[in-house]
Order: sequence, then C-alpha cells, then structure tokens
Amino acid sequence: MSAASLFCLMDDPSAETFEKQTMMNAMHGLLWMMRPLGSLLVLGVSALGWVSCAEKPPERPPAPPSCRYTAASRVERANLPPKIYFFPPLLADAQGNPKEAMKPRLSAQGEIVEWVTPTERSQQILERLKKGSRKGGFQVVSFQEVLAMRRPHSILIVSSFYSAPSAAEATAKNSPDQRLLTMMKACTYDLDLDPRKSKNLAKVDGVSFYQADRKVDAIEAKSLEVLSAWLGENVTGMVYLEP
Repeated sequence: MSAASLFCLMDDPSAETFEKQTMMNAMHGLLWMMRPLGSLLVLGVSALGWVSCAEKPPERPPAPPSCRYTAASRVERANLPPKIYFFPPLLADAQGNPKEAMKPRLSAQGEIVEWVTPTERSQQILERLKKGSRKGGFQVVSFQEVLAMRRPHSILIVSSFYSAPSAAEATAKNSPDQRLLTMMKACTYDLDLDPRKSKNLAKVDGVSFYQADRKVDAIEAKSLEVLSAWLGENVTGMVYLEP
C-alpha cells in the first residue's frame, strides 16, 4: 500500500466510525460479563446481613421467682398429728434468730387467748398458712385449744421465720437479684407445754430468689406456704413461686 493510500485511509471518516463502534462493543461485552459478578456480590452482602441478624441471640425473659427448699422429718407426713397450731411468722436474721417479739392477747379474765405480733404482714402470712393447711387436710386450732389439750403431743405446733431481703448475685441478664431466707419448725408438747419435754418432728428451710420489682410480701407468704406443704417429708427441691 502506498503512502498516499495510507493517508487517505487514516483521513477517511468511515475508519473513525469503525473504531468507535469497536470500542463500544468492547464496553458492552465487559458490562455483560460483569452482570453475574454484580448479582453474586449483592447476594453475598444480603447473606452476610441475614447471618448477622440470625446469629443475634434473643433477649432472655425475666426469670420467675423460685424457692429452693430442704425438708427433714423424723416421722412421715401421714403420721403427723392431724391438728395444727401456727404461731405468727416472725422476722428473723439469717441464723433464724427472731428480730421481733410475739405478745399474748389476753381475755378479760387475764387468760392468753392468742399470740400476736406488731406487724400486719405477719398476720396476713399467718392467714395464708392456715388456709393452705386446711386444704392439706389439717385441722387448724386456736391457742386456747392448745391449752385445753387432753392428750400429750396430739397437736402439731409450728413456728416460722423469714428474713429481710438481701442482694443475690445475678448470674445473667434478667436473673434474680434478690433473695430471702425462710424456715419452719414443727414440734409437739406435753400437757404442761414445757419446752424441755417437746419433740422436734419436722423442719423445712428455704431460700427464695426473685427480682427487686416483685412484691416482697407476696414472696414471703408464698415461700412459707411452700415450706408448710413439705412438713413431714425428707426431700430437697425447687418450685416456682406465683404469689
């Protein structure tokens, strides 16, 4: 090809058009090849987002209040006296030493009618204990019936205690952060009610766990109800409390 012919080809507008068309075709081809790659990239990002959401654990719901108890008895429940008397529950320290005192309520003749405590809470718990024991098959009697007892060791006499709330170590989010201790003792007496002649028949200890936003008086009452249900048994367990 001569120099003149080469010059004419370079100057020909059709050659420039052909070059532009070739470049555009190459660009379209490149974009077409990248489409699957873009789709894979979108799917990959979506999958990562799904995995991130799926791996996030759900928030743990608040743990319900519970009571862990240990019951010990020298006789089976069926062999306990059918009659039962409850002294009013007393606020106590962690060792079971009372922090409040009972007082006798006297009749006009100066006889002891009943034992009472200065707190209304104790009386409310006492009424729940009596109600639960009646449902459990016991005959609840008054203190005057105890005084009039004709057969020794024929009435089961129960003393119960509960502690003030204290902080509990939270093991996880929404786990109980409060606890209280409860204790119940059951014994029988001779006709003269001499403590030296008493027979200790049964005892139940409990530890209740709950969150601070729960009503503590309801936890106290329900915990002692649980303990009374296990008088006469030798067992350890845990129950949920629904006051």
